[in-house]
Amino acid sequence: MLRLVTGAALAGMFLASNVSAQPEVEFSGSAQYRVRANIDRGTTSDGADRPSESDTHHQYGWSLGVDAKANDQVGLRFQIENVGLNSFSRRVDDNEGPASGSDIHNLVVSQAYLSWETTIFGVEAGIVPVSANSAYDAGYHVSRGSSHFDRSVAWNEIGSVAGINVGVKAGDAVKINLNTSTKGNTGRLIHDNDDQVLDGYRIGLNAPISVGTMTFTPAAFLETGIYKEDTEGNAIPGESNMALAFGLDLRARPTGKVDLRGGFGYGMLEVEDQTDRNTIYFQLHPRFSLPGGRLVTAYSLGIAQDELTEVSFMRHYVDINYTHNINSHLSIRPRVRTYISSNDFDDDQRTRIRPELIFAARF
Repeated sequence: MLRLVTGAALAGMFLASNVSAQPEVEFSGSAQYRVRANIDRGTTSDGADRPSESDTHHQYGWSLGVDAKANDQVGLRFQIENVGLNSFSRRVDDNEGPASGSDIHNLVVSQAYLSWETTIFGVEAGIVPVSANSAYDAGYHVSRGSSHFDRSVAWNEIGSVAGINVGVKAGDAVKINLNTSTKGNTGRLIHDNDDQVLDGYRIGLNAPISVGTMTFTPAAFLETGIYKEDTEGNAIPGESNMALAFGLDLRARPTGKVDLRGGFGYGMLEVEDQTDRNTIYFQLHPRFSLPGGRLVTAYSLGIAQDELTEVSFMRHYVDINYTHNINSHLSIRPRVRTYISSNDFDDDQRTRIRPELIFAARF
């Protein structure tokens, strides 16, 4: 409920502000269709192969947003969607119809924030987007094991939180960005399960430093109130947990058509003041400008070790997508990505391969 209240308050602030006589308003949106397969396999501790299991899901989603600009400094962004954080809300399994728990009528206020920007200072307050970087991905990987999809190369899957983004420009070459937010309601218009919400907060800090055609971005991520999961993967409320991650992202633009990006991070998860899990994270995602669009290729590797249970997690992620600009108002994006996760506990290995084919359009 915090996010909805914050969004409504920001709308009121915006309407009450000193706006220009002719504010600019621009609508945007997207539609997506995805076919996803889950292939599960592995070996038991005695070396026997586990029976291979697979299933297929058909998923779709949409988003609709509006940007209202009062003047050169003040603006408002509002967006609703039925696309979840890492999956679509509507899922249909092979020959079984809508899957249980797929939230067919799920609707999310994914962005609702007021922005104010000057030449050296900027603020976004409300339901704000989260800056993606290697520290952020490493923090989510260490807190959620091997089930995390990267956000740094996603299109509609960058997370949003009820909080504040603050940016300060220290000259032309350095900018410092801070995000702080609380945990709780995720913006769904359907009431969340209060038993699954823990008090806590997130803090993200990054500082892009430009040197010629290179940009270096050191970053840090802190999250408290993280769930501890039981043996069946269910959240256990009431644990005092904290995730901390650091990272460094690099960007080079040797030509106007080549944008090389990559980074690495380290994260650790503590449960009741004892280190429970640590992770090493690496990513590389170069981008190339082509006639009429842009090609993005990406690979990342996350390795986590649980110190208490001695379970190791490994996650590979490959993403290839091409954005083709039909005109200034419409672009399409075919996309292929594969996510491979595995864990090993006393030589009992379990692996999931998740290939996806995604078709998306944005206007």
